[in-house]
Amino acid sequence: MSTRAAAELKLPIELILLAIEHAALDDLDAKMQISEKAIRRWRHWVAGLCIVCRALEPAMARILYTLVHVHPGNVDAVVRAAEMDTRPFRRARAVYFDMEHTDTSALCASFQHVHACTGELHYLRPLLNKRVNSHDLRPLSVHLTLANDIFELSTVVVTAERLHLAYVAPRLTSYDDLSRFRTRFLILDIHPATSDDAIEKLSQLLRIQTLERILVRPSVPWNVSGAQPLRDRIRSFAETARSAIIWFDDSFPTYTVGELIRHRHLFDAMRGDDLWLGGCQLYVPGTDA
Repeated sequence: MSTRAAAELKLPIELILLAIEHAALDDLDAKMQISEKAIRRWRHWVAGLCIVCRALEPAMARILYTLVHVHPGNVDAVVRAAEMDTRPFRRARAVYFDMEHTDTSALCASFQHVHACTGELHYLRPLLNKRVNSHDLRPLSVHLTLANDIFELSTVVVTAERLHLAYVAPRLTSYDDLSRFRTRFLILDIHPATSDDAIEKLSQLLRIQTLERILVRPSVPWNVSGAQPLRDRIRSFAETARSAIIWFDDSFPTYTVGELIRHRHLFDAMRGDDLWLGGCQLYVPGTDA
């Protein structure tokens, strides 16, 4: 059955994608199907179907635009794509602005329908401001990748249901700071050397009424010797506070240290909403009876 016929019959998306994959593999030389060149060619072939056969675009968009990673190597191409009449990024579900010294305000308008965004607050601010002004109530996940961003959370705290703060936890000084939070799931990447400061901040964060889970992770996962003492400190605090919402996760992808340093934010973005559900609970009610 042709891919066109499959689309017209409104078959389940899984069957349509299987037909596409079969056709793509048939289009390649059998001797090179597992090579890097073949993989790149297959991806280009599938992406090209969005232009050749519009009926298949909704099915393929779920894969092609699950996460749009915007970086210096492709930002010009992304800008050109965003200006197309077909508005390809309207189906994007997540975006990662991985850039420096680049104005993203024009691009942000193309990603208003995403439910997750990653990057420095400087680059995400136009997108988040538009989100607040549009009164869009859909859940939003926000990964902030720069430590200094915690001093400018005013836009984010009224927007993000899931919030990830890399490298440092916020110091909140008033009840007003706490009352503005609407976050249900919070991830804090904490350096083992700052565990004392982290405990103080956790005490404040526990007063946020909307929080259902705080997931603590070591900010330097390649430092295995430092992860266990951090876990012990956070566990002791959770047990003393009798807080069942504190979790700990020191499991990271099995990549080299260099890869983790360069790409850890991309790895997190690719995990999607599952990232907030990892780890183990440090205090279980009833176990101290």
